[in-house]
Amino acid sequence: MRVARERGISYKRLSGWEPEERIEYERDGSGRIVAATVTREPEWDDVERSWAFALANYEDSLCPNCGRPLEVCTAMDTEQRLRMGEPVRCHFTTALARAREKYKDSPHPGALMWFPRLWEPSV
Repeated sequence: MRVARERGISYKRLSGWEPEERIEYERDGSGRIVAATVTREPEWDDVERSWAFALANYEDSLCPNCGRPLEVCTAMDTEQRLRMGEPVRCHFTTALARAREKYKDSPHPGALMWFPRLWEPSV
């Protein structure tokens, strides 16, 4: 659903659905087409709208800080029950911090983009 939302399309369209289209022609006494009416199957039917609202409701129920359900992270007893594990290091973030430090005095350092990638050492 999130991928569909980011692209501004319904989930069924993301899944390969295409709307059915019907064209009805109006003809005059000589048989010439004088008008055409196009009827297209709607992309956003009740099911698609329900999916979209369900995702919005789910996301609204999450804490904007930790991403967990609000009913869990704001519960009075959570603080006493919560145990933090040992930290782990994200090595990509470490490399990014080092690269940013190296270029901190360059013009507009915030405009620099970094694309870290893994490499395999030669054997």
